[in-house]
Amino acid sequence: MHVIIIISDTVALLCAGAVSVWVRYIFNGQFHPSLYWQMWPVLIFFLSVYAFAGLYPGVLITPPEELKKITQASSLCFIALAAVTFMSRQAELYSRGIFLMSWLLVIFLVPIFRVGTRKFCCKTPWWGSHAVIFGAGKTGSMIVHIFQLKPERGIKPIVILDDDPERQGKNIYGVKVIGG
Repeated sequence: MHVIIIISDTVALLCAGAVSVWVRYIFNGQFHPSLYWQMWPVLIFFLSVYAFAGLYPGVLITPPEELKKITQASSLCFIALAAVTFMSRQAELYSRGIFLMSWLLVIFLVPIFRVGTRKFCCKTPWWGSHAVIFGAGKTGSMIVHIFQLKPERGIKPIVILDDDPERQGKNIYGVKVIGG
């Protein structure tokens, strides 16, 4: 599952870069776009920082926390990229407009692509991680129901464990209760 999220992030990063270069080029850009395509190894840096920030596998992160981590990790990458470009004395080669537009687009597109990927993939049987729920009481039932209402979260309850013999053998929202 995390491979799909990595692919989604890669496509979002490429789109952000391509749109930024394209827009700047249309508005009288005095550069050759191939200058920016040579920067593809930067993708590996972004994905590594995302991994270090805990954005993979992309399950059990609340949307606000995920947005915060994406924003922080992306901003760190762009600050590091700006520092390296400045220190290498090649800053005048690259457009500040492309840099800033890419930064904003990455912060916007990466979460959008992740949501789209989850919405699309959650309908497939291979998407998600199986979960065992402990307790078939009110809280356990609520947890099963919430995960089933939000399949894009990537958690699929497969069984509920409960020590109450009266609950064992029953189904709660289609999930079997067994003895624990």
